[in-house]
Amino acid sequence: MLASLVPQRVDHLVVISVGFPGVTRPDLEALQKAWYRLLFLFEGTAEELLQKDNWYLFRETLQGRGDVEQYIADLSEPGALTAGLNWYRANLPVDQVLGPSLQLPPVQAPTLGVFGTEEPYLTEASMVRSKERVRGAWRYERLEGIGHWVQLEATERLNTLLLEFLPKRPDVRA
Repeated sequence: MLASLVPQRVDHLVVISVGFPGVTRPDLEALQKAWYRLLFLFEGTAEELLQKDNWYLFRETLQGRGDVEQYIADLSEPGALTAGLNWYRANLPVDQVLGPSLQLPPVQAPTLGVFGTEEPYLTEASMVRSKERVRGAWRYERLEGIGHWVQLEATERLNTLLLEFLPKRPDVRA
């Protein structure tokens, strides 16, 4: 939204997994994949359900991706789970409700969209159709066998894409 609403502040944009807000009206697949976003809005209830029965729902939601035991250890620290869920609460799924009627200005900056084919929470259609809302150059990279956390699952590949896409800055040391 920042790149859309304050274009002078963004000279290049990289979006990973999440497409342009409201570019598509969610279909059944998108709604099924995003169910957890609605659960997370219920403060207290979400925390209780995610931790219940040795974090059963949390484990099922992650589908074995990442270091689940480390995530649980980190989120078990006082206030950590609520802090994590508050990110979702602050980013209400407006685009899921309004879909194409959400009319943000197009992104002016050159934009790189990165999407993993094993993404369990978002649909590729939203990322692909983001091109319709970008006036700057658009580049799309589809990463086979990669899930939601591209930066963790394909670190080297993502870093290569970033170095190729982002402009070289003479004032920044490598």
